[in-house]
Amino acid sequence: MDNKITVEYIHNLLKLWDLRFYSELRMRDRSPFIINDDVRNNIISENTEFKEIIKPIYTSRDINKYYFYWHGTRVIDINLNPKLYSKLEEYIPILSKSANEEYIKQTYQRPKKDKIIFSIVGNKVVAYLDKNNFYSTVGTNFIYGKFLSYLVAVLNSRFLLDISSIPLITEEEEEPFNELLEYLVYAIKFKVLDITEKVHVASYFESVMELLVAGILYTKELKADKCYINSDILAVLPPLSAFDEEDKEKQVKLVYKSLSIDPIIESARMRYKLIKEINPSGVSK
Repeated sequence: MDNKITVEYIHNLLKLWDLRFYSELRMRDRSPFIINDDVRNNIISENTEFKEIIKPIYTSRDINKYYFYWHGTRVIDINLNPKLYSKLEEYIPILSKSANEEYIKQTYQRPKKDKIIFSIVGNKVVAYLDKNNFYSTVGTNFIYGKFLSYLVAVLNSRFLLDISSIPLITEEEEEPFNELLEYLVYAIKFKVLDITEKVHVASYFESVMELLVAGILYTKELKADKCYINSDILAVLPPLSAFDEEDKEKQVKLVYKSLSIDPIIESARMRYKLIKEINPSGVSK
């Protein structure tokens, strides 16, 4: 029987990991605590104190593979300053103390640290590594811990249904994931396009990320076929953060060019595509 991706399935894949895993915050989208930018601006224009308790929040429609497209939804978190509750009633008459108490039971303070936010769409996962400290609501789940660049790549990969657990890795093994993720996110955000070949650079980087995941899951097979790229790819992936903003797009395109002419990477990509046509799970086991 084919596996079905559920929150429980993902949780089971992470059984080897020391992670903090939270299921979705069950908050009604029509809750008076969920507001749009217009309401937020109206409130803050009259009382700037509320700025500290009105925070951006992701909904499931905002989360995509490796990136987000925020639609301007906000959440009022009274927990950040309960003293403001009585003042808030003046601006949103439908709020009641009972609603506030219900909200406090449903929510919790999230650590101010990086986290993976993911949702399940059909039988696929879309996962994004959030470094903005956003809140998130119905239809999303959270993972806090180490090795998040690697884990977000595995969750977004085509191999997710083929494994019984996600293997542990070392910090050294995660380095290629850290660096490539920077390039991938930049290419998505700024829609970087190689004009000569009319290639969306983000799509290419995503295919290389799949190869890095395969390199962890199927190391022996890829090394035997001389298609293992994980140990050498850092040579062409200098940290994107080291470049000035005006130079980053040029650097992203240079890395794309370097990867696309690398014979080992192209051989690995070709093998991945050929096997995928025969076996949708990707690399043979």
